[in-house]
Amino acid sequence: MASSMLLLVVAPWPAARGLFRNCWERLQRTLLKSRPGFLGPPWGPALAVQGPAVFAEPADDNSGSQEISSLLDSIFWMAAPKNRRSIEVNRCRRRNTHKLIKIKHNIDVCPECGHLKQKHILCGYCYEKVRMETAEIRRQIGKAEGGPLKAPTLETVVLYAGETPAEQEQGKRIIERDRKRPSWFTQN
Repeated sequence: MASSMLLLVVAPWPAARGLFRNCWERLQRTLLKSRPGFLGPPWGPALAVQGPAVFAEPADDNSGSQEISSLLDSIFWMAAPKNRRSIEVNRCRRRNTHKLIKIKHNIDVCPECGHLKQKHILCGYCYEKVRMETAEIRRQIGKAEGGPLKAPTLETVVLYAGETPAEQEQGKRIIERDRKRPSWFTQN
């Protein structure tokens, strides 16, 4: 009693043919392994899919099944949206009030330089001036001491043009600058 089934796979996209063929070959191998001594007619599927006749081809054609199946096996399948987002929904999402730039009401004028700054935050322009002055003082200390690792453990006093050391500054490291003392650099 020999029975055979016919598979006519007609898919709407060409890669599906290789996918169906690959799945069918796996099923055949599994069935043959499960019944080792059973030899009979080659199995045939009992499923037929309707589609355009352009994609129909014989079931025993091996002209590219390995390339297509390996390509489909290496693809990382991801979820796709079921419906399109409308323009209104997109705009509401993008222009949400939480994503917009907040208006700041705590802007003040810096009393030292006159630039705009946030209240209770150091002015960026003034900070840059302080940073540059501090870098110059550090360079001068490095030249006087011969390197960062040779500096003595003494307190440092910075004297600007026209200033003289006081009594309490005796025995401290003195750095002299050839310019007028900045208004933001207070003298102790």
